[in-house]
Amino acid sequence: SATAVCSPATCTAACTYSTPGIYLPAASFSSTWCNTWVLVKPLAENHAPLANFTAAPTNAYVNESISFDAAASSDPDGQELSFYWDFGDGTTAAGVRAGHEYRSPGLYAARLTATDALGANGTYSKPINVSYRPVLPYCTLLLNQTTIYINESVRINVSYGNVNATGSLAISCGNGTYANATGCETLSCSSACTYGAAGFYTASANLTSIACGFGFAVVARPNTTIGNLSITGNRIPTLDFSFTPSSPFEADEITFTASATDADGFIASYAWDFGDGSTASGRTARHAYTNAGRYKVAVAVTDDKGAVARAEKLVQARLRLQATNKKPVAAFTMSPAAPQVGTDITFNAAGSSDPEGPLTSYAWDFGDGSTASGKTAKHSYASGGLYSVTLEVTDGAGDTDAATKGLEVLEVQEVAVSPLYIAAGVLVAVLTVAVVKLVMARGA
Repeated sequence: SATAVCSPATCTAACTYSTPGIYLPAASFSSTWCNTWVLVKPLAENHAPLANFTAAPTNAYVNESISFDAAASSDPDGQELSFYWDFGDGTTAAGVRAGHEYRSPGLYAARLTATDALGANGTYSKPINVSYRPVLPYCTLLLNQTTIYINESVRINVSYGNVNATGSLAISCGNGTYANATGCETLSCSSACTYGAAGFYTASANLTSIACGFGFAVVARPNTTIGNLSITGNRIPTLDFSFTPSSPFEADEITFTASATDADGFIASYAWDFGDGSTASGRTARHAYTNAGRYKVAVAVTDDKGAVARAEKLVQARLRLQATNKKPVAAFTMSPAAPQVGTDITFNAAGSSDPEGPLTSYAWDFGDGSTASGKTAKHSYASGGLYSVTLEVTDGAGDTDAATKGLEVLEVQEVAVSPLYIAAGVLVAVLTVAVVKLVMARGA
């Protein structure tokens, strides 16, 4: 049964049914009964959401922005969903869409949790592969002479970087023949080609992931009817770089300076790779390494015609060891040792010292509200009493030490002489350790 709450015309009561079925609740008022049938249905089961998302790209580079979208998630019961992202590197986000950048290479599990209005949730994970951005390969093919004649050997030079090409390399002479280039372990190769007829030829080299070529003319000797045509190839820039400090510690800012020249043009761009995933541009660049270690620093320059030169050096970032600073020692003297009121007292901190260098500051507190600075100081007291004098010294590392001494300042005593008036010519002897005030006889 349930208790009804009644108004003048109606009554209301609350009933709870523990199992589904058909029930007949009834109400009695003044011996009059009324009832109606009630159908109690089973409570519908709440289903967990189906979490799903897309990520673009899933194979990303360090510091590249990745877009995450949970729009593909759904709820079987049609409830509104909330979304929580865990990117697998300690960072999180909320919302149906999110963006993220990974700071280090690795394989990360990005995880989405979708939660419905009743608290049920579903999860979905997707692997994200993050790697360092590769340095683009380059290849340049040049000639070692400006004029090429029929039936004379011409040396063709190939310079390349960031590609797998070691041992020997076949160079196409452009006339149907190939020349084998050797010494490619040093990132440059050379070979000789010979041309039996005048004309325009294109020599080329195909490396693992890049090809390069160069067009040039072959001419007859000047005493022939063909004439002499001088063709000048693009020369590779010369390049070197330096850095300061030469033996840096971790977190030190290092300045890198490139020295490049181009014999037949100008340097159009500089590209730096510091070996820890960081890059920069410009002739001068600055960088600091977060961790100690050995890093390969590379700089590549490109001239106005596309020729590329590259230089590499190793930089050792040393571990910084923190040295323990030795504290200074404060000491001082006071003169006179038993001063009176109004007397200038000299305070001297010459006895203070620091085992590792000079002291940078001296601070005096005379105990009467007065202060001073400097290795020596002078002060007088307006009233007698016992005062605490403190000296604080500071060394070059900021460490301090203090010394305190007690100082008694004596009051000035007045001595009365009787009789007050003394006749002229009368000798008066007064023995005292204080100051004596004498009043001379009238007319003296």
